Amino acid sequence: MMKSCLVIMMSMLFLTTSAQVIQLGINQADPLEAHAGADTLLCKNHSILLGSELSATGGTPDYSYVWYPNVYLDNNTLARPTCTPEEATTYILTVTDKFGCTASSYVTIAIDPCLSTGIIWSEESITIFPNPVQDKLKIIGLPFTQGHVKLTLVNGLGQEVMQRDIDYHKAFGSAELELQVAHVPKGMYLLRIIVEGQSFVKSIQLF
Repeated sequence: MMKSCLVIMMSMLFLTTSAQVIQLGINQADPLEAHAGADTLLCKNHSILLGSELSATGGTPDYSYVWYPNVYLDNNTLARPTCTPEEATTYILTVTDKFGCTASSYVTIAIDPCLSTGIIWSEESITIFPNPVQDKLKIIGLPFTQGHVKLTLVNGLGQEVMQRDIDYHKAFGSAELELQVAHVPKGMYLLRIIVEGQSFVKSIQLF
């Protein structure tokens, strides 16, 4: 994160001389900060909002925003533009406040082709909890009672950081799985679950 500029407004400073006390009013605004959001792994042809709930804090409002590079964005001067990337891209958000102070923040949107057979995005059918997760992830609601399942955890750069193959009927007797993730660095990931030719993709956060 890069920052520049210091604005002084009003606070209290006392100067003492042998004859009198002089009171001055000086107030320093909180440092300006830009918040480009978390690095994210996204399926190709899907969209995401860049930035955060507050893409700028501190400094002196009103703020102006510029995202660079201006590619795959609907409007690079919005606080939260819609991004539909075709390739992995690192964006720089530069925020400027009322007095010309600036701050910058970076975010990388990586692309997963998500090309497995019969991809289904269904938040209702599969439950992954807890999410965010720290050590153990549970997966329930698979639409199968037995079979072979492949779990793959993919990071924001599109790299597979974990892969696990399970015959879950023999191992668990039901369609409920557990995945140990305590050793995986914290961050945003895609969990790909492949069962009997069906693929389910879920976004998870490790902390």
